[in-house]
Amino acid sequence: MAYKKKTEKTEDIPEGLKPFLFHGVDLDWKGNNKECVADECPFCHKEGKFSVNTTTSKFDCKVCGVHGNGIEFIRHYYDALNSNLIPSHEDLRIDRNLLSPKTLVTWGVRWSYLKNEWVVPAYNEEGKLCQLYAYRNIKGKRRLLATPTFSHGIFGDVTYKKSTIVLCEGIWDSMALWECLEYDKNHDFKTPKKSEVSVLGLPGCNIMRDNWLPLFSGKRVVVVFDNDHPITNENTGQVQQAGWKGLQSIVSKLRGSNKPPESVDILQWGPEGYNPLLPDGCDVRDYLTGAEVSA
Repeated sequence: MAYKKKTEKTEDIPEGLKPFLFHGVDLDWKGNNKECVADECPFCHKEGKFSVNTTTSKFDCKVCGVHGNGIEFIRHYYDALNSNLIPSHEDLRIDRNLLSPKTLVTWGVRWSYLKNEWVVPAYNEEGKLCQLYAYRNIKGKRRLLATPTFSHGIFGDVTYKKSTIVLCEGIWDSMALWECLEYDKNHDFKTPKKSEVSVLGLPGCNIMRDNWLPLFSGKRVVVVFDNDHPITNENTGQVQQAGWKGLQSIVSKLRGSNKPPESVDILQWGPEGYNPLLPDGCDVRDYLTGAEVSA
């Protein structure tokens, strides 16, 4: 359900309410109120007992006792999703061109009972959930959207200590590569290979937070991003290669950190960072599945 409001302008929504509204909590926000009450608690479903501070994001339910701040809300909510009936992961597996629905389960993809959509967890450098992305339909195209007001996180198990770390661009490429490395295809995903490679996903081609850098110290790192074609700016005529520049920036950060990786290698699709014979945006998942990789 939508929140009750005086205006349609997104920028007028109090910061403290944005994470709750994003995930479908029906809050009665009235102008300058410091506290607003939800129609029902998203956890115990009692009416009129769940309130949120519009500035601090601190929430409290007078019945079930769940309380905390905004980041604790998405952690509580994510945990609650595990105990609810969900649609089969099979449809999403087909949509994302993966080999097994068990991959989605292992990577923590769960069904939101408030918004009726898939959500994907991401973690901080300590392995704690810090972001919950919604796989949402925007103008006819499904995209992963971050919970507003929270920083981006890393996809995958950052506590999975291996000698080599492969960094992919996004969650779906990470899953596709992980299942190829981690399981025997002839054993119906019942016999793990237990590879010495960790696969992690970055939320974008230019996102590398300084506090993530220690995760890669002393490791062999391989950065595998998309085949992004350059774009010509219609106003200036300048050629922009955002993906290639983003990759170079991340590599520079890794190599320049106080405790750098043992080595950093990249997948270079072509001499200038892309292959014009492959489609723009062609990625690891496309390559592994044979989808749209022919010239």
